Amino acid sequence: MELREYWPILRRWLWLVVLGTVLTASAAYFVSSNTEPVYQSTVTLRLDLASGDMTNEYAAILTANQLAGTYSEQIRMRPVLGAVLEALDLQDKMSPSSLASRVTVEPVGDTQLIRVSVEDTDSQMAAIMANQIVEVFIAQNQEFEQNRYADSKLSLSEQMTLMQGELETTQAALDALGSSTMAEEKTELDRLDLTLASQQAAYANLLSNYERIRIAEASESSNVVVVEEAIPTDSPIRPRTMANTLLAAVVGALLAVGIIFLVEYLDDTVKTPEDLASVTDLSTLGAIADIEGRTGRDRLVTLLTPRSAISEAYRMLRTSIQFAAVDGQVKSIMVTSSGSGEGKSTTAANLAIVMAQTGQRVILVDADLRRPVQHRLFELPNSKGLTMALLDLNAPPKEHLQATSVPGLQIMTSGAIPPNPAELLGSQRQADLLADLEKEAALIILDSPPVLTVADALVLAPRVSGVLLVVEVGSTRRGAVQKAVDTLLHADARVLGVALNRLTLRRSAYYYHYYQQYYRQYEEDGKDSSRRRSFLPGSKR
Repeated sequence: MELREYWPILRRWLWLVVLGTVLTASAAYFVSSNTEPVYQSTVTLRLDLASGDMTNEYAAILTANQLAGTYSEQIRMRPVLGAVLEALDLQDKMSPSSLASRVTVEPVGDTQLIRVSVEDTDSQMAAIMANQIVEVFIAQNQEFEQNRYADSKLSLSEQMTLMQGELETTQAALDALGSSTMAEEKTELDRLDLTLASQQAAYANLLSNYERIRIAEASESSNVVVVEEAIPTDSPIRPRTMANTLLAAVVGALLAVGIIFLVEYLDDTVKTPEDLASVTDLSTLGAIADIEGRTGRDRLVTLLTPRSAISEAYRMLRTSIQFAAVDGQVKSIMVTSSGSGEGKSTTAANLAIVMAQTGQRVILVDADLRRPVQHRLFELPNSKGLTMALLDLNAPPKEHLQATSVPGLQIMTSGAIPPNPAELLGSQRQADLLADLEKEAALIILDSPPVLTVADALVLAPRVSGVLLVVEVGSTRRGAVQKAVDTLLHADARVLGVALNRLTLRRSAYYYHYYQQYYRQYEEDGKDSSRRRSFLPGSKR
């Protein structure tokens, strides 16, 4: 399928595209309009890392990324969210897990920022919960950092207190001895001086260790700072009614287009000459538009409206048949179809009219002895006809012909419906009758039953000069056409080609456009049809 063929398909199915778009957009708008809006509030944090132990830039970046990821997970854990619900007195309304589903924590790339977002149907509550989560997390984080060195600091503090007491005791003993010169007291003073110096050194060492731990605590801890507090917002994050409606409309249109192409792909009916070429080598001799009149004389458009486009289409079919018959003499043409209701009888009647309008003598024979319609189309009695002509061995065939209002056109209606149509049509009497009729007129057109329905057409096909197969566009399946052609060829029939019937914009817009183009070209090439040479015997030259 070429690109230019897609637009006619879409135009033909435009109602489905519009319907799919409107339905999906309406459904999305209805659902979005009746969905409770959800608001989101966001608080932004910054991680301030101390640089005490950061000896290189890579280590600092790695630590910051790991710490940001750790804090992002920790904020959504049960200890933090449980404390938030307790602080807001919401533990009876929701659980930490349900609150976690509303919380989104996202580190901002290449920064030390973390965004904490909370969703809720109440914009005020969303902002309150976001700020409370950050407040609880900062408090718990500070408490955790303080508890890391609490035991060490407490132990050193207790040792310093004991050492300070010992220092005071030693100093009091020195003060009590004063500056005695007695040998024994002097010895005691020297010992106390040494003890005091040792205790002072030990106390200084404890104090140094205490300060080192305090510095380490300050250098290894990270400070979380609120950069931007959460505030209530007026615009909900969902549902976004207009965005959802537009997106649904696009999805609906694309879905409808997908369905259209799926249907077209699965549709195996004949809609274009290309479809016909895929199953048979026969040429498309003509394309007849759909006739609005469905009963009686209204179908004879070539007689009632000879200047219409449909009438010109029949004349194009006539010309195509003349070209198709250029290699052999065509005295009789059988018009048939693969199934019933494809318009073969209407095609045969109008073809007979346009053939007679060229000045030839034409006989239209209603050989459909099961469901004859030619007498109704031309509003003629059906008391005599083909059946009587086959059974009456004494009267000549012309006595069973009826004149029409078209000069040069006579009709042999079906007559009474016999119980054995196939046997009559396949008899030698039928062959003799056909030969006699060919002597009376330049062209015999036979309206026969469908090929795949009964055997009547198959017994007639080898006895005529050519067969015209009528195919209803958009209704006849490709397999039926292929089987009909194979059946006719197997019966040694000469199939001239195919006439596409009941062509409409709805069924085959592409070929209808092609037909209009061809029709205009046909008019430009020659409006005076009398100057064209007829390839049928008996035509006026």
